[in-house]
Amino acid sequence: MSEHELWNELGNLYFLSGSHNQAIHAYNKSIQLEDSYGKPYSNLALLYAKQAKYEDAIKLYRRSLDLLTDNIEKAITWNRLGNVYRHLKEYQDAVDAYHCADELMPNTDENHQQSNQILYVSSESESLPYEMVEEQHVFQNHGADFTVDIEPQFDETLPELVPNEV
Repeated sequence: MSEHELWNELGNLYFLSGSHNQAIHAYNKSIQLEDSYGKPYSNLALLYAKQAKYEDAIKLYRRSLDLLTDNIEKAITWNRLGNVYRHLKEYQDAVDAYHCADELMPNTDENHQQSNQILYVSSESESLPYEMVEEQHVFQNHGADFTVDIEPQFDETLPELVPNEV
């Protein structure tokens, strides 16, 4: 693995741990070492989108699309770009981006698992009096995808708490 790939991987680890400033630094270092390597552009764009820096995210997604060679990675990036446009209420641009993603990777059940669609996973635990719903994103990584948990949300129907009587 080359040095620029290692910096991208380090950026992914920082992102996963919530250390966003370090992730930004690592992705930028990867880009600095090899500016024709598309993955850190897309991963940095995902981080910026999470931080609501949408215009920066759009520029980085566009740059990564010029550099990525794998159709699945391009489809994931087009889908991510569509999500940003949808959030900005630029619906025609979102539809166009989703269409490009579909052209590269038709949305079959198998390929849907590799897409960047947000997945909501219910996990039940006997120790918790509620159902936790986790929002997840998929990272591009050499031959593997990382799943990142983003801000757990809780079902609003919590059990009524009754003080202990003495």
